[in-house]
Amino acid sequence: MHDKWKCGLSMLGGALALGVAADLLLRQMPWGLNVFLWAALFVVVILLASYRHRLPLAGGGRWLLLGMLGFAAAVAWRDSPTLKICNLLAIVCSLPIIMLRGRFGDIRNLGIVQAALCFGVALLNIVIGPVLLIYCDLPWRTDLSDSYKRSGAAVLRGIVIAIPLLLAFVTLFVAADARFAEIIKQLCHLDAAAFLNHGLLVLACAWAAGGFIRGTLIREDANLMTIEQPDWLHIGFVEISIVLASINTLFLFFVCVQATYFFGGQSHVIATAGLTAADYARRGFFELVTVAGLVLPLLLIAEALLREDNTRGWKWFRALASVLILLTFLVMASAVQRMALYHIGFGMTELRFYTTAFMGWLALAFLWYGATVLRRRREIFVFGAVVGAFACLAVLNIVNPDSVIVRVNAARLAQHRSFDADYAGSLSADAVPELIQVLPRLSDSDRHKLADLMCKRWIEPRADDWRVWSVDRAAANAAAKRSAQTILTFAGRN
Repeated sequence: MHDKWKCGLSMLGGALALGVAADLLLRQMPWGLNVFLWAALFVVVILLASYRHRLPLAGGGRWLLLGMLGFAAAVAWRDSPTLKICNLLAIVCSLPIIMLRGRFGDIRNLGIVQAALCFGVALLNIVIGPVLLIYCDLPWRTDLSDSYKRSGAAVLRGIVIAIPLLLAFVTLFVAADARFAEIIKQLCHLDAAAFLNHGLLVLACAWAAGGFIRGTLIREDANLMTIEQPDWLHIGFVEISIVLASINTLFLFFVCVQATYFFGGQSHVIATAGLTAADYARRGFFELVTVAGLVLPLLLIAEALLREDNTRGWKWFRALASVLILLTFLVMASAVQRMALYHIGFGMTELRFYTTAFMGWLALAFLWYGATVLRRRREIFVFGAVVGAFACLAVLNIVNPDSVIVRVNAARLAQHRSFDADYAGSLSADAVPELIQVLPRLSDSDRHKLADLMCKRWIEPRADDWRVWSVDRAAANAAAKRSAQTILTFAGRN
């Protein structure tokens, strides 16, 4: 068989295997071990196809296969739904770069425009890749000889002749034997809705996998590194200067207003007319985080629109961008102060924790922007920002946010502050060992409430599918069983 036939058919077979595996593994929720097993199979299919058909993965993007496996393993490690979503997003963001830089190109020099195009080209390859693989990459017209065509026609004729004969013999066997008739009856009463449901999932996953495999190994489109920005996507430094200067003025005014809160402390906040510490923290934190999050893409877009040969405009842009970054750090400091007040008054939650962590990455991204883009080295900004995001996510997996939340909220007990037992009991398995340690320190009502929730979630018997297994879920079950007597006593179930 021609090499093109072997290559195309093996890719189609690998894609179909991934589709079937997705239906067998990924249906069970919440995701855990099943995601890691499917991701491992995905990587194996890619590597086997690359090795067997001499399509080497020599580009910088190939290393993201290891990162993708690492985040898939994190899904099977931590039990927090929020952390699982973050890990899955990291996997999804890795795939376009793997596709476009897996065989060729260096991800360290993946520009901002090229990075944006990566996602569009990757999506296009996933959508139309299987069609191109079947109708363009397989040499139907050139290599399919007359003998193959005659054999194919003969097979079709044989099937057409066999079907009515099989129906006739099945009818006779059904009439001859009751057991055989019952088996045929069961086969004929398959659940059509379930069959369609499984079939669509297999088809969708196989289609996406086939498009990705083709896009990674035999894609022949132009190298995105050679794409240049058209002239109509440039504007002068006057327009950019007006935009940045006006935003800087607004930010400076806001920072001046916040200065009274920075130096006046919580007493000044409470003394402000119509304002409580809770209102001050709740009303402003997430809005300020959004403001800070919008500044980075604004600066990236402004720099991309500025003509590179405009030396005077570049100097103005660098000065205004530096001032805006400094003011943004002050805005972020105001947000951190508000969150600190909120933690004191109401404790920590997942939303507050992850938003604060996002601000930490944002601060690193701003510093990296100043070290690269503002020094005319923007080609390495995307690489550093992505690596920083992945590193922050890896740290989150290591520190275990749910456990940190319980520890921080439990520390408030020493200050005679409340502990939200309902919220603590709703946290994932990641928090269970810490919750067991906290139980004796709670008030009677909170202890009873939390212990009752833990009984329902972690002690009462339930049938967990092996596909949703995770390290922390297994650890939580083991810890709950070891402390079952204590938890049952606190819950009043003894």
